[in-house]
Amino acid sequence: MNSAGFCYIINPTIPSEFTEVSRQIADFTEEKKYRRKQYKMMGNGVEQSVRFCLAACTDKGKTRAVNQDALLLQQAVCGRKRYVLAAVCDGLGGLEKGELASSEVLRSLADWFQSRFPEVLMAGFPERELLGDWKNLVHTENERLRTYGEKQGIVLGTTLTAALFTEENWYCVHVGDSRLYEIAADTARQLTRDHSLAAEAVERGFMTREEGEKDRRRSVLTRCIGACPETVAEYQRGTIRQDAMYLLCTDGFWHGNAPERLAADFSPELLTGEKQMQRAAKRVTARNRRHGEKDNISALLVRPQEGGKAGKRGRLCWKSERS
Repeated sequence: MNSAGFCYIINPTIPSEFTEVSRQIADFTEEKKYRRKQYKMMGNGVEQSVRFCLAACTDKGKTRAVNQDALLLQQAVCGRKRYVLAAVCDGLGGLEKGELASSEVLRSLADWFQSRFPEVLMAGFPERELLGDWKNLVHTENERLRTYGEKQGIVLGTTLTAALFTEENWYCVHVGDSRLYEIAADTARQLTRDHSLAAEAVERGFMTREEGEKDRRRSVLTRCIGACPETVAEYQRGTIRQDAMYLLCTDGFWHGNAPERLAADFSPELLTGEKQMQRAAKRVTARNRRHGEKDNISALLVRPQEGGKAGKRGRLCWKSERS
């Protein structure tokens, strides 16, 4: 089996005593400049049945001194199939060292994709193994952040919304109020469920969705990684739509943007390439800033398309003795 991938982690600020830096890290700045380590390439020139256009955007917002969001993009190629792992974490601004919590969780997820995911592929991609791995990761990271916080005399935490895209399906693990949307046919469908007091009130019929989006309790989380004794993540799967755009974003991005507006901003019919996707994400980010958004603002876009030849740009690889 051959697999290839690249890893972007935005805002990886981790003290050396907490964890080692992952081998495949790219540090993004607010100006979108980055440094990327590249490894041996493979799979170049192979026809892919599906390819993915990717874009990322982050901004610390108008008032925050630190960007506590962290974003991850990784891609792997195995034979003629391609896989993308996208994830956003929003470090809790009401607690200490939110940027540490968000970056640490994504480092562990990146390490899973680089070291463990090839084994899952070789085993035939059983969903029970994927689910088990993600359950263990969420539990382990919750314990690690809690232990670190106890030693430092602080409480820290983060949300997590991660999606693994194959050529046929998407798989999502989710804790908190970051979101995954599927945008197609002039609609933006929220695939995740917010873990907040406001969202619970909406589910119980105490307020409308529109009221919940404006309620102050929308930022009061009922689940997160790190600040809870036990964290239960939600897991979902669905079928990939090749006519759709997938948006992962923190709450600073979706604040003030109704589904209808997001559908117009990120129409898959209009945004057919990565440059267009990047410009669209920047436009929405700038609009949120103009409207006074105080939180960090971050988003990832994943757009499946009919495949072509796999080129060299931005891919790293692993090899297995079972090749």
